[in-house]
Amino acid sequence: MADLRDRTMLIAPTAGKAPDVVPVLLELRVDGAVSMRFGNTPQECAQASWLPYAGQHPWLLRGEATGDGTGQTYPMHSRQVWGEFRFADLSTTTIVATEGDRDESARVVFPPLRRTDARASDAVLRHGFDDGWPEHWATYWDVPHFGNVFWPLSVSPAGGVNDGGYAWVDDSRFLVDAPETPNTILWALVYWKWIVRGDLVAGRDEVSLRNTTLSVALRGDNIDLRGGSIYPWVENADGRWHRTAAALPVGSAWQTTSVLLADTPSEWTRTYDRNGTNPVLVLETVTSFGFSFLGFPRDDPPTGVVCLDDVVLRA
Repeated sequence: MADLRDRTMLIAPTAGKAPDVVPVLLELRVDGAVSMRFGNTPQECAQASWLPYAGQHPWLLRGEATGDGTGQTYPMHSRQVWGEFRFADLSTTTIVATEGDRDESARVVFPPLRRTDARASDAVLRHGFDDGWPEHWATYWDVPHFGNVFWPLSVSPAGGVNDGGYAWVDDSRFLVDAPETPNTILWALVYWKWIVRGDLVAGRDEVSLRNTTLSVALRGDNIDLRGGSIYPWVENADGRWHRTAAALPVGSAWQTTSVLLADTPSEWTRTYDRNGTNPVLVLETVTSFGFSFLGFPRDDPPTGVVCLDDVVLRA
């Protein structure tokens, strides 16, 4: 087995600090390793799929808790990546790289989040997660006094619907969203701007989802909703609404559900009023959308892993 001095994992320089997901390149030197897996938390790494060992690996760092200008510090300011490496004798070693552990001679020479072609001719949006990337989907945190934090969803290359790729997130990345009532965890979201522009800066580009049919496949791995449910949600410049007319089912096997997104007020619950103006739902100006946990005790949030596949929005 290689000497510990022959095992390194460096993060190639990024374009700068931002609250949104940041693409980087992991520079690896782990002599004798035959396979590897990674995570932005140790729990994510422990549940990730094994990949063949290579000297470089594209990765997505979580967003940075940027602070509120008061000088307060937050323990998540230093972004880290956990890497586990397996050898031919089935032994393993784990290396943790922080954002400061950079190979200053390296450059990120790839766009790991390609300009998506997910807007298929027969749909407003279609995401199947078969290319190994989360296709702009992230888990959202709103940390009091420290701003927004986005955690990229994990992707497994097989095991999804029809044994294709799928996205997933574990409870190490669940956090109750501070300003929402009732208790809300936004475990999957995407901004329309991310889809149409291909960048990762939260913005206000809009899309009309009025009378759009949403189809999604969900699966839970040891998921415990703690009395809550999963719902689709939409956000515009005024607030966030969850379609609580019917919960999306989740179990140990993939289940595909389709719902019509109609602007019927009785079908929706507003959890966030951005400007304190008691706004009404307007589905013609949606800026972001995704899936949530809703209805659980604040001090006892859901646990386990929730998996996502075949997200289709069809007009």
